[in-house]
Amino acid sequence: MTITENAIMEYECYLQSKGRSTSTIKKYLHAVNQFAAWLGEQPLTAIILLEWRAYLEGQMAPTSVNAELAAINGFLHACGKADFCVAYLKVQRRVFRDKSRDLTDEEYRRLVQAANKPRIELILQTLCSTGIRVSELNILQRKQYSRDIP
Repeated sequence: MTITENAIMEYECYLQSKGRSTSTIKKYLHAVNQFAAWLGEQPLTAIILLEWRAYLEGQMAPTSVNAELAAINGFLHACGKADFCVAYLKVQRRVFRDKSRDLTDEEYRRLVQAANKPRIELILQTLCSTGIRVSELNILQRKQYSRDIP
């Protein structure tokens, strides 16, 4: 089997039918096109796929390799070649973030002072003291409003 433009277009339709987001589809198609360029005219075999994984391991971080493999494995499923799928790399998750990424006291003070607005200062203080994500701020805001309503 070789990877054709038609097969890639069919994969795009497959991803859309599965409800994948536009950015995911774009990322997966990019990965498949990269693989197709690397593959060239060689026939697609399980050995070639393992070589591709080894090539990726030398080029990028394990989580990035796994993201590429997810795209290729999805393509293989869509083409009816699920038996060719390649195993993902084992990635050990860290429970805690590396301490070297923490802000120093001086960096924290400069960040809060640079805000120039009391509301932004409070937001930064909340983020830094609780460790919540920016996307979770609206949850706090909603809870505050719900307490204000009689």
